[in-house]
Amino acid sequence: MKRKLSHGFSVKALSEQMDIAYNYVDKLIRKINVHASGPKGDEMVKWYNFFTFDLIGDLACREAFGSLNDSMLCLFGVSLLLGNVKAIAWRSVSRWLPVFDKLGVWTSPKSVMKMRIGHTEYS
Repeated sequence: MKRKLSHGFSVKALSEQMDIAYNYVDKLIRKINVHASGPKGDEMVKWYNFFTFDLIGDLACREAFGSLNDSMLCLFGVSLLLGNVKAIAWRSVSRWLPVFDKLGVWTSPKSVMKMRIGHTEYS
């Protein structure tokens, strides 16, 4: 597996992807200047998530999610991925604490279970 992925992280491959990354960095800075310059500012985590998912989508799938352009997360894709990360984290905790593992579904937060089911249905 390492051998198959190693080319994607070579100096040549990374330098070929720099223009794509710079494009999203420029777009992020422009959006922050517009949205965060008001008296209340804006939530930076949201903008970093938009940037991250657009960049990853473009590099991995050759198609951005459009989060920076639309100023919102793509509901069917990105939000389900974020929710699934929470479900995975909860599952990891339950493996370390056998009581939670045995209780499984009953101890998992409802929001985590809902996101996990949504991700499974979408997949």
